[in-house]
Amino acid sequence: MGEKRRHGIDRRSFLGGAAASALAGLAGCSFLPFGQSGPTGYWTEGGNLARTSSTFDPSKSETPDWFTGPTDGDQEWLYETRNGGYFSTAVAVDDSRVFVGSETGVVTAFDLSTGSVSWERRLDAGVHTAPVVRDGAAYIGDGDNTLHALAAADGSERWTVDLGTDLRARPAASDAGLLVNTGEGISAISYEDGSHQWSTGGTLRSQPVVRDGTVYAATGNGVTALSLTDGSERWSTLDSRMDGVDVDGESVYATAGGTVYGLDREDGTEQWQYDLADGTTVGPTVADGTVYASAGTEHLVALSAADGSEQWRYDETFSLEGSPTVADGTVYAPGSGDLHAVDAATGEARWTVEGDLGMTKPVVLRDRIVVASAGGTVHSLEPGDGSEQWTAGTYMQVTGGVAVVGDTVYFGDNTDTVYALSASDGSEQWTTDVDGEVAYTPTVADGTVYVPGESGWLYALDAESGEEQWTHEEGTTIAGSVAVANDTVYVPSGNDRLVALSTDDGSEQWEYEISIDSAPAIADGTVYVAGFYDDRLAAVSADDGSEQWSTSVEDLSDVTPAVGSDNLYVVSDSTLYAFDRETGEEVWATEDETNFYRAPAITEDYVYAGTSDEKLVALDIGNGDVDWEFEFDDFTEVHAPVATDEAVYFGNSAGDLYAVDLDDDNEQWSVETEASVETAPTVFDGTLYVGGWGVRAIR
Repeated sequence: MGEKRRHGIDRRSFLGGAAASALAGLAGCSFLPFGQSGPTGYWTEGGNLARTSSTFDPSKSETPDWFTGPTDGDQEWLYETRNGGYFSTAVAVDDSRVFVGSETGVVTAFDLSTGSVSWERRLDAGVHTAPVVRDGAAYIGDGDNTLHALAAADGSERWTVDLGTDLRARPAASDAGLLVNTGEGISAISYEDGSHQWSTGGTLRSQPVVRDGTVYAATGNGVTALSLTDGSERWSTLDSRMDGVDVDGESVYATAGGTVYGLDREDGTEQWQYDLADGTTVGPTVADGTVYASAGTEHLVALSAADGSEQWRYDETFSLEGSPTVADGTVYAPGSGDLHAVDAATGEARWTVEGDLGMTKPVVLRDRIVVASAGGTVHSLEPGDGSEQWTAGTYMQVTGGVAVVGDTVYFGDNTDTVYALSASDGSEQWTTDVDGEVAYTPTVADGTVYVPGESGWLYALDAESGEEQWTHEEGTTIAGSVAVANDTVYVPSGNDRLVALSTDDGSEQWEYEISIDSAPAIADGTVYVAGFYDDRLAAVSADDGSEQWSTSVEDLSDVTPAVGSDNLYVVSDSTLYAFDRETGEEVWATEDETNFYRAPAITEDYVYAGTSDEKLVALDIGNGDVDWEFEFDDFTEVHAPVATDEAVYFGNSAGDLYAVDLDDDNEQWSVETEASVETAPTVFDGTLYVGGWGVRAIR
C-alpha cells in the first residue's frame, strides 16, 4: 500500500473521507444514519445521515416518515454556486474583458483590469475550444455542434448555427469570416449571421493561421494551404495527422507525431525536419527566427527556423500542456500545472508560477499575462516576475455533502462560503463567508450549523440567520465532519486527536489521541473512530474520552464507521469488516478483488459498499457473503451509497446517480450529472439531494 497522506495535501485523500459522506439533519427529531433502515435502529437528538452528529438508539425500529427517497429521478431544482465547472479552454481578450469557457457550458467574461465578473452565459453543452473575439462579439462553440455569437459587452446572443460537427479546433478570425470545422469540412462563417461563405474538405486539428490571403491549416490529412477568398486548395503536403501549424516569413512550420517540419510557404516543399519524441506534439510557436515545440516526454525545445538545428533545450522537468507564447524576448510555457517564463535566447528560466496554471496557452499583453487554469480560475500576472495582479474564478464546487433540516438545505463550497437554501425550491435563504474552503459537510443540531474547514477552523453558525456564534481554531487541518451529541461537539483533528468541545462556546472538554482522518460515529454514549494513519479502530466514552477498546485493522480506510445494532462496519482497502460494537472483536471479513471505496451503507439485511472498479456490492449483514453486484460497462469508481426502504442510492465518478433495488441488482432509474458525484446523496421526504457543481434536488 502507498503512503497515507494528510488532508490538504492531496485532494482525493480528503475526498475519500468524510467529504465523501453526504449529511442530512433534523434537529430535535429522530434520524437514520445514512444507510440505516428498519429494525436496525436510528439516530436521535439531531444530526445527519453520515453518522456524524447524532446518537444511535437500537430500540427504535420504525423508519421515520421523512426518510424516503425519490421514485423516478426527475430533477426538481438545481442551485449553482456561480457556474460550477472547470475551465476547459484558453482565454480570449479584447480591450476590456477576458473571455473563457467551461466544461459545463458556461462562458464567462471578466473585467480585464480587476477580474470582476462582467457577465456569464450558459450554453447547451460543454465548451471545448477557446473563444474568438472580433468587432464586439465573442464566437464560441459547444459540444452540441453549435456555434454561438455573443455580444462581448453583455453576453446576449446574436445568432447560433449548427456546425454539423464538434468544434474541437479553435476557430480563427479572418477577413473572409470565422474559419471553423463544419460537417462540410473547413468553412468560412459570416460574422453577421453565421451563414457559410465557403467550405472545403478536411478537418482542422488546430487553429489555422492566415497570412497574405492564404489559410494554412493543420488537418487530419496533412498541412493544407487554402485561398482565403473561396477556400480552393493551393497546395497540400505531409499526408499525416498533424498536431499544429504556425507561419513566419517565407516558411510554414508544422508538427505531427513528435516531429517538427519546416515547409516552403509557396508550394509546401519540405525544407527540414527535426525529431523530438514519439507522441502528440505541442506547438509549434515561431517568433524571431526560432521555432518552439515539445512532444511526448520531451522538454521545451528551441529550433532554428532556418534549418531546424537545436538552439537550446529547457531542462526543467515538466510536460508542455499548451502552446507557448513568445513576447519581448520571453517564452511563456504552460506545463505540468505551472507557468514557466524562459529566456527566448538562452533557454534559462526567468520565473515559474506554481499551481494549476499550466494547462492552456497564455495571452501576453503589454502590461499583463492572462491565463486560465483547469481549476476554474483566471489569473492576471505581471510579465516581469509572474506576480499576481488578480485572480478570479467561477469554479465553485460543493466539496462535501449537504445537510437537510426541515425545509432548509445547508452546505459549503470551495469559495469559502456556507449556504442555506429552501429545500422546496432551492431559493437562497442566506450565505455566510468563512475563513477558508468548506471541505466537509456541515452538521446541524439544536439550531446551530457546525462548519469544519480544511485549514483547521470550526464555525458555529445560527441555523436561521447564518450569524457566527463562536469559532474554534484547531491549529491544523480538521479531518472530517464533526459529530454533535449531549451538548458536545466531537472534532476529528489533524493533530492526531479526537477533541470534544462544548456546544455553548467551543471550549475544550477532553481529547483522545488517535491519527484520525474521518468523521467519528456515536452510539449509546460511545464514540467510534477510525485511525487512518495508525491503522486502528477505537471506541471511547462520549463523556470523558476514556478508551473502551481498540483494535488494529491493516490498511484501514479513511471513512466513518457504519454503526449497526450489534456491529460496526468499516472498509480497509480490499476488505470490508464487521466488528462487535461492545468488544471490538472481528465478526466477519469479506475481500474483493478491487478496493472498497468510501463508507458502506447498512440495512436490516445488507451491507452495501462501492468499489474502485465498476460495481456496487451487496453483502449479507450476518456473515458478509456477497449476495449480488451492480456492475457498470465502463471503468468508474462507485462512491458512498445511502439506503432507504425504497432503494439504494449512489453516485459514481462518471457523474451518474443511480437508484437500485435493495435485494437485487435491478436498476430503478439513473440520472446523468455534469461532474463526478464525490459525495453520498442525502434523502429527505421523498427528495434526494447531492452536491457537486452546485446542489441538485431530485424526486
